[in-house]
Amino acid sequence: MSVDWYRRRRVLITGGLGFIGTNLSEALLRLDATVTVTTTRPFSQVRRVRTPLTIVTADIRDRDAVEGLVRDVDVIFN
Repeated sequence: MSVDWYRRRRVLITGGLGFIGTNLSEALLRLDATVTVTTTRPFSQVRRVRTPLTIVTADIRDRDAVEGLVRDVDVIFN
């Protein structure tokens, strides 16, 4: 799959505020993707967020929360 495939896609990154997730989200945003990340950490513990993300506090073990998040995305990174 080409990197261009992600251009203008809707992406969900679970646990997306760590080192890997923030770097991945920045790369996807450069491709004009719409990026939503989930976290279970309080926002006060988030050290590095430099990009315009949608941040949702949710646990991927919560079926109702996950069903709502995955409904309108093209790809999920876990």
